[in-house]
Amino acid sequence: AVVHDTGGGLGIISTLIDHENNRYVLAMPHDFSVHYEDKDLLNDIVMVVVSSFLFSLVAHCLRLPLFFGFIAAGTFLSPSVMNMLHNLVQIETLSQLGVYLMLFLLGVEFSLAKLSKVWRQAVFGGVTIMLVVISLSVCVLRTVFQAPYSEGVVLGFAFSLSSTAVAMKCLTAKEADSVHGTILLGVLVVQDVSLGLMVAMLPVLESWGDTQGVVIVGKLILGLVVLAGMCVAGGQWVVGPAVRRLKGERELVLLAVLSVCFAVMWISEEMGLSMEVGSFCVGLAFTGDVELRDLVEENVRPLQDFFVSFFFAAIGFHIYPTFLLREMTLLLSLTLLIVCVKYVIGLLVFTFLCKVDIFDASLVSLGLSQMSEFSFVIAAHSKAQGLITNEMYFMLLGATSLSLTTTPLLWKLHDREA
Repeated sequence: AVVHDTGGGLGIISTLIDHENNRYVLAMPHDFSVHYEDKDLLNDIVMVVVSSFLFSLVAHCLRLPLFFGFIAAGTFLSPSVMNMLHNLVQIETLSQLGVYLMLFLLGVEFSLAKLSKVWRQAVFGGVTIMLVVISLSVCVLRTVFQAPYSEGVVLGFAFSLSSTAVAMKCLTAKEADSVHGTILLGVLVVQDVSLGLMVAMLPVLESWGDTQGVVIVGKLILGLVVLAGMCVAGGQWVVGPAVRRLKGERELVLLAVLSVCFAVMWISEEMGLSMEVGSFCVGLAFTGDVELRDLVEENVRPLQDFFVSFFFAAIGFHIYPTFLLREMTLLLSLTLLIVCVKYVIGLLVFTFLCKVDIFDASLVSLGLSQMSEFSFVIAAHSKAQGLITNEMYFMLLGATSLSLTTTPLLWKLHDREA
């Protein structure tokens, strides 16, 4: 059925209602001389923003990461609780901008200089830990639950990442320059870089292990290297000088950076890579110069923070509190297992393979023992592509959230004992 709303006398807005009572606002009006507004969408945006602020304020008072508040706001507004939103699809579409800008700033913040100080521990140790966690996840799920390889790899991706935000919150300014602080930050940089590759690999996981799948992954890595090289070269010779000339004009700087970012994202999609990979690679164009990097971050960071709140709120749309409460015992057990296994693997790798002092190795492993807020990104993309079940998705969200609360507590306990 098609319903026509006069929109308060401003013009007719057509809304399509299907047999399941889903509502779709038709995007192209029949009269272009009239101003139209989708008031339901505007109201939804207002509710998401206000709710995110209120719930994140509570999270701040409880000394929890702010994204807990964003997720709680989305759950509160979701169909499973208050059912107060009319345009879930449009809100989730807006939330993708948060992912793109988050990955873009990760690329901007990437620094080879930081990695060079702890190259062996950060790259060799960090990659070894990730590979061990992913392999262990695949083996356990395949052997015990007969799950497909793709599901094990997805969970391994999510388990292997650690939260940069939580680790940075635990480290004091003095600790950031210490041995364990430098190694920890180096490993987190390696993991942040790996995220772009993980997201790009998700669509080909169904053919994992096939010859075709290996070829696709090879082309993917080659395309990633080529795109990253083009972005670095373009940033040094073209984009960087152009953006510097616009310094002092905030609007032009922001529009110029976003234009380059979205253009490279489109190119990345046309190359067979994902927009997420493109957004990370284009961030590398701004890493060469400290002044340029600071200028880009200063202008883009507030926009990223705004849309990231939508991303985490959109995750909350898909959380069912009754399911989480019913499976709380399993969630707590899974979280404890993940934290302990990651801590032990990190301790062994850094102590015996990287020859790090056991005290520093223990602190680095503790800082890496939780899962990452980017595990939500892996979970959301995997669910959208049918790589994991709804139950696995909910368990992953719950375990990630719980694990993020453990590190600050364990870090404080470790400091007291020391």
